[in-house]
Amino acid sequence: LGQVWKDLATSNVAPEDYLLADAGKIDTKAYEDLFDKKLGQDMLLANDPEFRARYIDGYEFPDVPRFRQDTAAWESFVRSWCDSVLLEATKSRIGSLVARRVAEVLKHPIVLEELAAKDLANLLRKNWNKCFLDQKCTVGDWISKYSEHDQLR
Repeated sequence: LGQVWKDLATSNVAPEDYLLADAGKIDTKAYEDLFDKKLGQDMLLANDPEFRARYIDGYEFPDVPRFRQDTAAWESFVRSWCDSVLLEATKSRIGSLVARRVAEVLKHPIVLEELAAKDLANLLRKNWNKCFLDQKCTVGDWISKYSEHDQLR
């Protein structure tokens, strides 16, 4: 990054327009902190057997429980769904429209990448019927109508 800073400056481009700066120099502390945070997240994922299996074998399509009375199966399904949303949220560009909607709903003060699946499920359950976007729809409507893009606004 130091070399990138120098190359930008040599090209008459303000490096601080592209890189984090502190007192006119590259902010190495900020980049160290970002690295440590990302490494910590990756270590948590690497130690999660379910994540490892998904990463190695590809995406898991959990069976949707057939009967409402099977609470354990439903909770397993919800946890798996939340894991998928959280995994998508760790990407630099979220491709999933559902994950984007969840991120929009919970963006402040919550950082999706720092939640566990159980926490995400609890937050969504707690807020599902609350108003969202200036009371034009509920949180649940906003997320469940992800394919309609901006039609609810």
